[in-house]
Amino acid sequence: MKKITNKIHLVLGLGSGLVVFIVAITGCLWVFREEIKAVTQEELIIENSNDDFLSITEAEKIAHTVYPDKLIHGILYDDTSEPIEAIFYQTEPLFYSSVFIHPTQGTILKTENHLTGFFAFVLDGHIHLWLPEAIGTQIVKWSTVLFLLLVISGIYLWWPRNKKNKKQRFKFDWKSTTKWKRKNFDLHSIFGFYVSIFALIFILTGLIMAFPIVNKAVYRAMGGQKEATFLIPDGSKRDSTDTPKSIDQLLQKLQKEY
Repeated sequence: MKKITNKIHLVLGLGSGLVVFIVAITGCLWVFREEIKAVTQEELIIENSNDDFLSITEAEKIAHTVYPDKLIHGILYDDTSEPIEAIFYQTEPLFYSSVFIHPTQGTILKTENHLTGFFAFVLDGHIHLWLPEAIGTQIVKWSTVLFLLLVISGIYLWWPRNKKNKKQRFKFDWKSTTKWKRKNFDLHSIFGFYVSIFALIFILTGLIMAFPIVNKAVYRAMGGQKEATFLIPDGSKRDSTDTPKSIDQLLQKLQKEY
């Protein structure tokens, strides 16, 4: 049985290895994009001030001078040493940009198009492998399934047959006479076992995003009662009680409390 599993393990590694490698590298770059930007891009230097923040309605009006016909998805506030970021996002037609505003003076510091540039390229590779969406998405989805089978088969092959081999499965037990072939096998199997714990978590989260049926199953297993849905609020419509004054008062309250 282990010989058959070993062959399957090798084939699965060849089939999914390159895709998983690309997804892993681009995923790491995407996760650390803010840290990378801090090193590679010019920092917006704003002197800390005791002046009052711009209100939400003021920031909204200023941002709309740049993109008057676009929808604001959200406005991010930090402290007075950081710019206010007005995020524009809509799906049809796709538009995703940010306007950075001086938090007290109201001057526009810069704009950023999130659909172009290095990190847009990275994200496209992570999700679509730089292929047409209909093709790339399917390759990534099913390569994730193959990678799951690869990890499971690897754990099965790693599992010690007897107590004598158990010690060698958890740590290196090399001698001066240990040959390179054995060392290479130990490096793969021992590191592979410890990495597989994290790999299964990455795979599960990837499958949740890729397959609605997995998303639904995990959601229900975690205690969810209703259907799992993802909605982008329609910012073009506001509740009758959601006046500019009430929104600005909410910001003031949040700033006092936090």
